[in-house]
Amino acid sequence: MAIRPARDAAAFSIGSRLLSLDPPLVNSLLSQLTGRQIQLTALSYDSLLTSSLDVDALLQDLGKNLSVADRETLLTRNLSTRTLVDSMAATTSGQTSVALKSLSAALGTGADRNLRLDSLIDVAPGVKGSINAKVPVWDLLSAALGEAAGPQTISLNADVDAPVSAQVRVAIGEREQKSAWLTIARDGTTVVRTAQARVHVDVTTANLAGLGRVHLPVYAEIASGKAALAAIDCRADAFDVIARSGVASVALGEIESARLSDFSRDAALSPAAVLDTAALKVRAAARINVGDSGDTRLRFTRNDIDSLNARTIGSKSILGTTLSSLVANANLDIQVLGLGLALPGLPTQIRDILASIAAPLDGVLQEVLKLVGAGIGEADVRAAGLECGHKGSPPILAA
Repeated sequence: MAIRPARDAAAFSIGSRLLSLDPPLVNSLLSQLTGRQIQLTALSYDSLLTSSLDVDALLQDLGKNLSVADRETLLTRNLSTRTLVDSMAATTSGQTSVALKSLSAALGTGADRNLRLDSLIDVAPGVKGSINAKVPVWDLLSAALGEAAGPQTISLNADVDAPVSAQVRVAIGEREQKSAWLTIARDGTTVVRTAQARVHVDVTTANLAGLGRVHLPVYAEIASGKAALAAIDCRADAFDVIARSGVASVALGEIESARLSDFSRDAALSPAAVLDTAALKVRAAARINVGDSGDTRLRFTRNDIDSLNARTIGSKSILGTTLSSLVANANLDIQVLGLGLALPGLPTQIRDILASIAAPLDGVLQEVLKLVGAGIGEADVRAAGLECGHKGSPPILAA
């Protein structure tokens, strides 16, 4: 996002596009982020996903509720997530406001989680006057709840086809260099960042004939991605953004729960016990690193802005390819009847079974990562506004 007072401004966001939300999965996610029982409907989530709100109106309502008139002071205040959600409800309308009021009621009046406002919105001291900025409601809400909750492990039950069950644990870390979710700088430069994320999907099958239960734990770690305004070209009615996706790592292996949310330490995975019976024991280990996309310059035209077109950096197909490669190249330690022997054809049979189990994980990982605004080897950058100012015009910013 970017602003230049009384000059030119462009607006953009980085993350992963959510076309829809799975209510049971998101209710579970929000319940654990807030420490409350959240039960919103599909209609409520659709409204949160498709709406935006005015940042200046939000700050004014928060200032009124907290009895703070000065914006710089307001941004340094600690506030509860319910206070923020109440102001979001007050500055939206229709079903969006109804959904936010329902969320506020679910948060209750008991002990609430707090956050500093400038961990979400950082306005440089030199930026004066109103900020005519619009941000997506869901993006702001999920960023706020994640920031207030802090690094932690969230457990989810993923919906996958029988006879496979999947337990998902996700940890959301800090943004790079503790940057705010939205930064508004005096010189017009703004960097928007995604959060770090770690996901561990633990898949178990029903008993397979002659083998027993097969266990496949997949771990993914994604570093922070970022996007920055590069240039505004008012004559062409366009602007440029330089974006970079985060480095990612995908592996087969086990990780301790406490280690998953500790972003100060390496994951320290141990080999996965994919089969563990009296007759057959198989352990598997593999890791694939996916480099970031490098700095990619993107140009957004007026048509892109008006139609809310998103540009993808990196590759959206990389996850499916990565999972296939992970299984195909896994190191297998096979013990038959307690002996270090592998019967002819057994390694191939085991790889085929693991590949069939890994297939549905593509969708599970994609959905969970998108909920926290992350992606493996890719990121979506969306243009949402361009304002070419003239003398005497107020600064305009939209997101």
